[in-house]
Amino acid sequence: MKRISLMVSAAALLLEATSPAHATDDNLAFQLGTIFGSESFCGLSFNQAAIQAFIEKNVREDDLQFAGELSTMTDGNEKMSASERTARRVQVRRSACAYGFTK
Repeated sequence: MKRISLMVSAAALLLEATSPAHATDDNLAFQLGTIFGSESFCGLSFNQAAIQAFIEKNVREDDLQFAGELSTMTDGNEKMSASERTARRVQVRRSACAYGFTK
């Protein structure tokens, strides 16, 4: 009985991992949400074609969770301390430039 339970659990995990709704990379959505949500906060203007190309290359087309996860990280800038705002602005600018998102 214990063996059957383990096999059922393993099969469920396998199905979840291969499900079209399973996120490709939760962390990517969260990190991009932080960068894109900070565009005006950091005084940046992003290249929309570069963002589109990055998403098409790095996010599976059947990833139904990406957009929602991205949205969860696009606000909250007003709750930061002055030091956190400075650190965010510096690193968002650096990351956006490194990935070619800035104009």
